[in-house]
Amino acid sequence: MFVGVAGVGEGQGAVAGDQAQARDYDHADDPIDDIRAIAQAMFDAVRDRPWLGTLLMRDTDATTSGMQIYELIGEQIMRLNLSPRDAFGAVSAVTSFVVGTATDLGQTPPPEVVDGSVGRDDFLHAAATGWRDLDPDDYPFMHFIVDEFDGHDDTEQFKAGLELILAGLRQLADRAR
Repeated sequence: MFVGVAGVGEGQGAVAGDQAQARDYDHADDPIDDIRAIAQAMFDAVRDRPWLGTLLMRDTDATTSGMQIYELIGEQIMRLNLSPRDAFGAVSAVTSFVVGTATDLGQTPPPEVVDGSVGRDDFLHAAATGWRDLDPDDYPFMHFIVDEFDGHDDTEQFKAGLELILAGLRQLADRAR
């Protein structure tokens, strides 16, 4: 299906995707499946190269990679028959969620995790313990989700958020028919 989004160059002239390859894939019957595939490929590329996030979100010239990513996702959203306003909102929501989440997760972990003195799960557990110590009357939501946070899988969290966005797109498309 989707070939991939990858940094062709690793610097000033970097392109977030081999545009020839990115356009050369078989469309799924369901555009939501294509959006999911494109979003996952973008997530992987940006998580591995957080600097791509800045490039994609600030790169809006008509011949640049940011615009081409918008176009690639936008062509799938057009298949949903949304209004231009809803389509623009949809592309912005998908792109911002994917790039923002991937950029955040691609950052260098805290020094104690990097040097191995604390493992990732122990680091998360310590943060969760701090949340549990908060007054539940002041932080009811944090207490509500703390067990989910403690030891969560970042990629699964990303996929869950993406599925919420895609479910909303599906509902919007169903109403547009």
